[in-house]
Amino acid sequence: MYKGKDRSMMILNCLFRMGSAAILISNKKELIKNSAKYELLYSVRTQRAFDDTGYYSDHCEEDSEGLTGVTLKKDLLQVAGETLRCNISILGAKMLPIREKILHGVSLFHRKFIDKSIDIYMPNFKTVIQHFCLPTSGKALTLKLKKELKKGMWCGNLAWELELDQSVIYSLVWKCNKCIDCGSVASGGPWDDTIHQYPVG
Repeated sequence: MYKGKDRSMMILNCLFRMGSAAILISNKKELIKNSAKYELLYSVRTQRAFDDTGYYSDHCEEDSEGLTGVTLKKDLLQVAGETLRCNISILGAKMLPIREKILHGVSLFHRKFIDKSIDIYMPNFKTVIQHFCLPTSGKALTLKLKKELKKGMWCGNLAWELELDQSVIYSLVWKCNKCIDCGSVASGGPWDDTIHQYPVG
């Protein structure tokens, strides 16, 4: 929580609020088969802190009064976009079907050597991913995620969890081991009696 007066440091107080989460993770195969709800299939971490633009796009520093806060620069969106593209490329190489990889590769070759005006084919991750868990930044996206989760998650389905942490992006792909009724979870969760009191982003 930044308590100073520098406007470039105040925005972080609005984007992120206090909260907590807990999860129990194990690498024992017998637990994965018998009791685990999810199995982690892929994990990709991408960061651009080696680049000065990426490092200084959001970093912790003191203001003129000596109060510590995080400064967000205008380069942040560009850095996040470059980092996300790199992260998705690595994840796609690991899990996309061969057909999607070939279509993407052919379009890259065509654009580089034949016709620079054509659009590059973007692989369709929905061919392997059934659910997307993205960082929320507003009411519209939060409501859309809630609607998607209420559809339920069936055994064998894959969920892509995307996390952003400064100039670092994490991609986690989870496999659902048990059928989960997300509708009942969403309507009767631990915050069900107090969630209406929180401000909407």
